[in-house]
Amino acid sequence: MNTGNAHVAQLLSRYLEGNATEAEVLELFDWLRKAAPDAAEQLNSVLESFYRESMQYPSGISAEASERILQKISRSIDEPGDTAATPVTGIGYQWKKWLAAAAVIACLVVTAFLLNNKGKQETGVAKTVPPAPKDIKPGGNKAVLTLSDGSTIVLDSAKEGLLSGQGKTDILKVNSGELAYTTKAAGTDEIFFNTIATPKGGQYHIVLADGTHVWLNAASSLRFPTAFKEGKRTVVLTGEAYFEVAHNPSMPFVVENGALSVLVLGTHFNVNAYSDENLARVTLLEGSVRVNSRGAGRTIKPGQQAQVGTEAKINLVPDADVENAVAWKNGQIQFKGADIETVMRQLARWYDVDIEYATKPDDLFYAEIPRITMLSDVLKALELTGKVHFRIEGRKVIVTT
Repeated sequence: MNTGNAHVAQLLSRYLEGNATEAEVLELFDWLRKAAPDAAEQLNSVLESFYRESMQYPSGISAEASERILQKISRSIDEPGDTAATPVTGIGYQWKKWLAAAAVIACLVVTAFLLNNKGKQETGVAKTVPPAPKDIKPGGNKAVLTLSDGSTIVLDSAKEGLLSGQGKTDILKVNSGELAYTTKAAGTDEIFFNTIATPKGGQYHIVLADGTHVWLNAASSLRFPTAFKEGKRTVVLTGEAYFEVAHNPSMPFVVENGALSVLVLGTHFNVNAYSDENLARVTLLEGSVRVNSRGAGRTIKPGQQAQVGTEAKINLVPDADVENAVAWKNGQIQFKGADIETVMRQLARWYDVDIEYATKPDDLFYAEIPRITMLSDVLKALELTGKVHFRIEGRKVIVTT
């Protein structure tokens, strides 16, 4: 990739992270406007470089794929109704993520097409560029740890290293988004209980004393012991978390959440049990788990999902969409045939916004967008369907049709 495109990739990176200055945003728009007549090759180079270096995606998008991206965006200008019938999942897997990536900057490319294909004057760029000071950044590694004595540690501002010691356990902040509990030889055998909680717009990774890894999604909490003795390893979850449980046949691992519990020996699974969702979902990726609810129980296998509603009945989905269930943990905002309320609940948690409906579209939405994306770009990507529109007022998003 030439030096010029490397600079554009850097501008794109800063824009997506919400760190671009007004001058840099103007420069990025100006490049897109000038590149529009033969943008396929240049967009290919910029996207490939950015996602290979920043997102660790495999390279290999072709010029033809870039051209198809631009054609799709161009069609969305003149025939917005057609794009709604072509979900992201309907295209080839090799470059499916690239199209989703293009959707992130679709609003920028659309601007370039409008300026060139619709006969706009160059002076129109400044009028088209959004000021972006009121845009909302995505969530990040944020959490508060509450110790057994009630004292709290704000993890996102705490320095790396030893945070506290409880009994025979040291509590360490390993990096900007990971907390680890490690056992030491000295200390009392007393077991303490801690709680880690993420706010809206937060996520965090914790390694429990037994080596179990837990990734907490936004607006979630996990109560757990600082060490595990003989018997069950029990934790209490609210919200959503992905677990990679350390294998120990003599000490089953139990996740409690209201009316349901998940019993495992060692496995990988996701629990989505937000109080504002109609169903609690346990999705299994590896191993075997048993889901219990008010006396009933179902054992699920990899690729299956157990769903528990308010009536506590356990329904089994034999061929679950595992990729969709753990997309959040893999850094993606993903919808596959989701209604607008499902879409907005997820965005509300990750971007810490309130949602208001002026009207509600009946359509289903398909999207796969990196979680590092600014909220306005996510909403603009959804608006490409032509079926929904959004307005941001402070930290409130108003949905219209």
